Amino acid sequence: ACRLAHARGRLGMGGITSLSLRGGEDESSAVSSDEDSSKSPEAQPGKLSGADLGGAVCADDDSSKSSEAQPGKWSAADAGGALDDWREVQDAINDARKELKVTVLTPLMPEELQGWLWSCTELNRLVISGGALTEIPADIAKLTQLTTLIVADNALESLPEELEELVELRVLEAGGNKLTALPDSLGSSCPALEVLDVSRNKLTSLAAMSDAPSLLVLKADDNLLADAEEIPLDTMPRLKSLSMSNNLLTELPEALGQLQYLEALNVAGNKVTSLGAMAELKDKTLKTVVLDGNPLEDKNRIQKILSKSHKPVKELLDFVRKQAATARGAGGKHAKNAAPKSNSAQQAEHNAE
Repeated sequence: ACRLAHARGRLGMGGITSLSLRGGEDESSAVSSDEDSSKSPEAQPGKLSGADLGGAVCADDDSSKSSEAQPGKWSAADAGGALDDWREVQDAINDARKELKVTVLTPLMPEELQGWLWSCTELNRLVISGGALTEIPADIAKLTQLTTLIVADNALESLPEELEELVELRVLEAGGNKLTALPDSLGSSCPALEVLDVSRNKLTSLAAMSDAPSLLVLKADDNLLADAEEIPLDTMPRLKSLSMSNNLLTELPEALGQLQYLEALNVAGNKVTSLGAMAELKDKTLKTVVLDGNPLEDKNRIQKILSKSHKPVKELLDFVRKQAATARGAGGKHAKNAAPKSNSAQQAEHNAE
């Protein structure tokens, strides 16, 4: 049998609504509860009664009404476990500032839950947890007012392309799943997206985030990112926090220096040897740099700067710039030395003739 619990609390001026779905022992009756434990345990109007609900449990925060049935209220009597007509729940979350948390402990979202969930079109924050969910239905596109979607720590193998229709989405947290790719045009289709957390997955590319003009935070730790060219930082001009630790990168993305608003950078646990891509970053903006666990050239010097310097980030960037200038100078000198050889060769050919 399934047990469903609905509770409403405060968040700023709005409320928090939560619904959990759990498998368990057979429950032939439902229990109705209120967030105010001092109220009478008797059934309250506007609440789902336990009569033959097939294991559903629902609680409303309105406990001040008479215990008699109210006109227009859905009676749970003889509902048989169906969730088709949760008018009270819909009323509770109709305000755009409401939140909904759904816990699903099955690989696929039950059809009854979907039928109710996708009708909550004014929802602006949705959290789906439970650890077992492998798929988000395409009908999520119906939640057009959604600004925050949190589906972290499930078993998702992909995200639906329909996420691209959520043009108001600002926060997407999908860490701790089994994702191997992102929807093709996620960045450009969700122009309001400010926070993306796809850490602890199996991603090899972030190319889908090309053209993400509003992105401020990108977390892609613990993935399989190896090709810096698959990380389009040049299309994320407002990025302030970038975390790509514990991947397979051998070099930093060339466009890293274009992130003039970057405040925090974490690339620990990769295979990076050079920090040349950091040379153009602003030391007055960048506050935090984490580089541990990389086979860096001049590693000892860099570790000393970061551990003992009074202004470690500024000194690190100064050091990187000097190294870059030295490399450019060496390249120019090499080219200069190569020219006479070419002329000598031409003269030798002329003399031979």
